[in-house]
Amino acid sequence: MKFLLLTLSLLAAIPVFSQVADSVVVRDTRNVQEPPEYFRNIVHFDFKLRDVIGVPRPAGSFTQGSGMMTFAPWGDSTGNNVHQLNFNNDGIYYRQGAQGSGAWQAWRKVLTSQGIQVIYGHLNLNYDDTPLSFTTDKSTSWQYIAYNSGGTRKAWVGMDTDNNFNITKENGGIIVLKGAGVGIGTASIGSCALAVEGTIGARKVKVTAGPWPDFVFEENYPLPSLAELSTYLKTNKHLPGIPSAAEVKNDGLDLGDMNAKLLQKVEELSLYIIQQNEKLEKITKELEILKSKIK
Repeated sequence: MKFLLLTLSLLAAIPVFSQVADSVVVRDTRNVQEPPEYFRNIVHFDFKLRDVIGVPRPAGSFTQGSGMMTFAPWGDSTGNNVHQLNFNNDGIYYRQGAQGSGAWQAWRKVLTSQGIQVIYGHLNLNYDDTPLSFTTDKSTSWQYIAYNSGGTRKAWVGMDTDNNFNITKENGGIIVLKGAGVGIGTASIGSCALAVEGTIGARKVKVTAGPWPDFVFEENYPLPSLAELSTYLKTNKHLPGIPSAAEVKNDGLDLGDMNAKLLQKVEELSLYIIQQNEKLEKITKELEILKSKIK
């Protein structure tokens, strides 16, 4: 009993010191790819070659070295997956793997606050409002999304320095707006593919129209007489086959169809002129004959 009391007294007299580490040992396992189950209840730090552990390298990147941290919170798959972070000159990458699976999931790049971010795979942004914002304090800075292939920009969408919003396709190709109507200056487009509230300015407009009215010049074309046309105009106040003012106000008009109808009326008018000219020539000849007889 005296020995026990003496031992406790000596232990109580020993000062207690806390141990503080100012560094963590990083192992050089550059040529080793350990499976997830290798790590159990541990936080591990290693130096790794990127090609050995499969960390993506952007085109033109020659950086092989990287630092890797492994976090294994449990000794088997019942606790959680094993997680790894890889730090290299091209950014920070993350992957995880289940204990006992023998395989890791693919590396995914972690976005950082500065620098060029290169992401391999899909980027999904889920949020109720403004999931992606472009902000700059420089008046000479463009803000846009670029679509690149083979080191060449193929298209871009965004704001230029004159505050213009651009949708630009470069190096050939077209811009396709598929599956939706487009409203410019209006959200009321009805069944139109394109609705514009305002003036359209163009150097040339090409309209694909239906049958062109050359049928007017066929021999069996039922050209109304001038008397019939006169009666129709007095009754309806517009040309046959041409929509009334009320119809145009309510339904608008089809440019291609209207141009065809107007051409049809011009061709009919040409036939009327030819008929009247033939009658005039006939009357002129008859008058000349009468004059010659009177003399």
